[in-house]
Amino acid sequence: MSSGFGEVTFLSFTTRYHKSTVGGWSSGTGAAGVGGSVIYTVLTLYLTPRVAILLQVALPILMGVAYLFLLTTPHQQVAKLDRDIIVSSEDEKSIQLQSLDGKMLSTKVTTGIRIKSAGAWLGAQTRSIPTLFRYMVPLFIVFAAEYMINQGLFELLYYRNTSLGTWCLDGHLQYRWYQVVYQVGVFLSRTSVIIFQMPFYWVLSLLQVANFQLLFCEAIYGFIPSFWITIFIVLFEGLMGGAVYANAFYYITKQVPAVNREFSMGLAAVADSLGVVTAGFASIGIHNYICAV
Repeated sequence: MSSGFGEVTFLSFTTRYHKSTVGGWSSGTGAAGVGGSVIYTVLTLYLTPRVAILLQVALPILMGVAYLFLLTTPHQQVAKLDRDIIVSSEDEKSIQLQSLDGKMLSTKVTTGIRIKSAGAWLGAQTRSIPTLFRYMVPLFIVFAAEYMINQGLFELLYYRNTSLGTWCLDGHLQYRWYQVVYQVGVFLSRTSVIIFQMPFYWVLSLLQVANFQLLFCEAIYGFIPSFWITIFIVLFEGLMGGAVYANAFYYITKQVPAVNREFSMGLAAVADSLGVVTAGFASIGIHNYICAV
């Protein structure tokens, strides 16, 4: 719950800062995944999983410290949810809002000017929801597919006689390295949005579905001869998931009007959470089906 609330809150909060903040958020969350998975994997080589987790319990406190002492105060507010609208200085132009009674309110909007109409604000946000489906649907699909892989298939993808240097990779270690390599892929692709963007990122969500189908068949039939080939597929999985996530939110900041942007970022974040929840329930059936085959 804390992760879900935090993602929605902080993604919405990025609209109050420079647009490059979304790239920083995407890269930072990707780096956190790599750091957490690597630390856990290394610690469990020498410690029990219980001790390894207990050693990391204090890490979330750093997020609170960063928020309170490192995060700067935003210089502008894009949308204030107290029945007023405040528009960013970069979007000084005429806008048209639709109130609940269907009347159109046209006004010249400049920095600091408040539009005193709860109906106008609610109508504008509600009517913007269908335009968000082009961001939300790819997010839902890619997260549902990749978490069905992570939660339903990883533990079933086991290869005998596999080693990494002097370590013999049993089923437990193989599972942990799947997680590490997946997070590396997520980090690389989420960071890439700072350098280049992919307008047709929705295609990657379909490739993620293909990834799931491939690994689902592998879990049943075992036709892939090597752990290292599967590791490459898992890396590709992370790249696809991270790219869709980063580019979807990047294009929200570029394409959604400022008055709707904060609301849109929070709502779009719900789509990936729904994908994860859906994958969690589906993974129970997927795992049981494969084990029964």
